[in-house]
Amino acid sequence: MKTECFVTLPGQEPVWNMAPGRTAALKLQNEQTGQSVMAFEEITPAGAETPLHLHHNSDEVMYVLSGQYTFKVGDHFSSGGPGTCVFMPRGIPHAWKNSGTETGRAFFIYTPGEAGKVFEESVRLQRLRRLRRQLTRRSPSFSAVTAGKSLGLHRSESNSTERLSALGSCWVDGRSLKSVRKEMIWNPRLPS
Repeated sequence: MKTECFVTLPGQEPVWNMAPGRTAALKLQNEQTGQSVMAFEEITPAGAETPLHLHHNSDEVMYVLSGQYTFKVGDHFSSGGPGTCVFMPRGIPHAWKNSGTETGRAFFIYTPGEAGKVFEESVRLQRLRRLRRQLTRRSPSFSAVTAGKSLGLHRSESNSTERLSALGSCWVDGRSLKSVRKEMIWNPRLPS
């Protein structure tokens, strides 16, 4: 795949609404960069955290834009505010937490972009859920399979006449969300 220049203007990026007050705005996606890098800006309410996890195929960089964060990388604990930059190498368990009292913002980079695919897939599934809600309100008898096909999604079962009743059985670009999530190994949460 030939990689070309790509510019994401503010407000034009896809956004994953992860939880109330917590969003990830996808600035660069794998398809745009030839899978060399994936980048996003995350807004995190006070107390938001990631569980301890690792990436097999990607290094991760976190740059704090605002707020106060605590980090665990391997056996090392640290904390910092705006301007703090953290490198989390592939294969090393790591976690972070917004340990401040205010909403924080951080910019993340995965290189290569493989670990960021879970964010990209989550945005696609979120769009499908929104489309399903809209279509159900307009026509309860409309099959969501048709709507899903327009987003490149299909059921893993061979019966294409069924409604998409469980998003967990959806596939995107030939891979299930479950297979994308296997990139990460989840462990106990970061201590308070």
